[in-house]
Amino acid sequence: LCGKLMAPPLTARVSEPARLIHQASTLLGEAVDRDTLAIGVSTTGLVDVEAKTLLISSAVPEQTVTPLAPIFKAAGRKQVIVENDMHALAARWMLSEGALLREDVLMVLLEDGRVGATMLINGRANRGCALGANEIGHMRFPIHTPLCYCGQEGCLERIFSSGYLSQINGVRAGALGQAMTGSQLDSDASGRILSLL
Repeated sequence: LCGKLMAPPLTARVSEPARLIHQASTLLGEAVDRDTLAIGVSTTGLVDVEAKTLLISSAVPEQTVTPLAPIFKAAGRKQVIVENDMHALAARWMLSEGALLREDVLMVLLEDGRVGATMLINGRANRGCALGANEIGHMRFPIHTPLCYCGQEGCLERIFSSGYLSQINGVRAGALGQAMTGSQLDSDASGRILSLL
């Protein structure tokens, strides 16, 4: 419930994008047990939760609508949560800013422990790439940080967090938001976080 990693991540290589959902559902089936509270699904691109489909994604270069039904089936009766604030924000921008539909737009989200980005090219959702704007929060530095939810250290969203601030301060630190404002902004710890950001 506090976002701590409970076990080493399960990973699998997928040689063909068409097998991605099948492989993910297989891994999920191995991981779900009676103690599982809910399933969180994260993917690059836009998901239609009601239709259980992946509409557009850099993970599926064929540019086809991809059924996510196997994921929901593997989850069984557990709640499945699909959320991507940044892509939802991009879609809202596209729908509400009609006069700007020909512009390239980069939107970046910065919150304590959350760094995300999305990009519109000519006012349209960008298929992107898994190492580009879609995964900016998981760009890694070769430094020791609290373990990220992706199973790695050094992720930008772990650097931009109260946990990392506490780690480099050597004592229990206040919330990141407080450290990034007022007189605390000039501290060595805040300066290090900002320089890495």
